[in-house]
Amino acid sequence: MTTLPAFTCNDLFRFSNINLDPLTETYGIPCYLQYLAHWPECFIVAEAPGGELWVTAYKVNIYKSQWFSYILLFRGY
Repeated sequence: MTTLPAFTCNDLFRFSNINLDPLTETYGIPCYLQYLAHWPECFIVAEAPGGELWVTAYKVNIYKSQWFSYILLFRGY
């Protein structure tokens, strides 16, 4: 059965290495830590019985009456 544990900083190292590669144009660990510190409720984790981890991070901004949303999906082990 899949569980929904709380997201922790250690989960950052369980993501796919492609996402945290410094040569790939994605967010780095400092960005995720900042988001986690400010909006921990925006991280949703699903862990399968075999240890496979899926993480969804989202953020919504409102700028001049315009809504912007960011949804990130990660897979790790």
